[in-house]
Amino acid sequence: EAAIDTSLPEAGAQGEILTRSDSVMLGYYDNPEATAEVMTADGWFRTGDVGYLDKKGCIHITGRAKSMIVLTNGKKVFPEEVEFLLGKIPGVRETIVWGDMSSRDGVDICAKFVINPDDLPEDAGKEPDQITAWLETQVREINRQMPPYKAVKYFILASQDLIKTTTLKVRRPLEQDRIAQRLAEQGLTMKTAHGRQID
Repeated sequence: EAAIDTSLPEAGAQGEILTRSDSVMLGYYDNPEATAEVMTADGWFRTGDVGYLDKKGCIHITGRAKSMIVLTNGKKVFPEEVEFLLGKIPGVRETIVWGDMSSRDGVDICAKFVINPDDLPEDAGKEPDQITAWLETQVREINRQMPPYKAVKYFILASQDLIKTTTLKVRRPLEQDRIAQRLAEQGLTMKTAHGRQID
């Protein structure tokens, strides 16, 4: 049995995916605090995945609850969804998306691209400013495919691979810390670093 933890009853409402059955654990041995984090009072297991049920009752996974970006207006952005689209840009080997608190007390959607210059198309150019201009065009096109609140506002470039686990999942908190450290070392913000290579 599966359900979506949401206050909206209609099909397509997003929330955390819950499951329960005889084969799902009842809790962590001798650890009620950890059990309370993953189990509801009525026996549902919180998977940590976010998604929705369509009209046919099929589950669609859209991201992870831990990586969800909550904007100041309450809207939610799942970075995996945006990363999937950005990852289709030729020459982009890896990407990470996160929410950056701006000076106006809002959250800007930001991205870091790990670029493989040999895979960039000829029209991207060879000079850094040409590549940035080409990427801006690509990002604008992707932004048009999404609701405005999900639009990538600033991006930075890198040649160094993203920090990953042994199973090749991006370690988001560590990667975001590394980005913040690089920006601080160079006296930059995401706004002033937009389009620059930071490593």
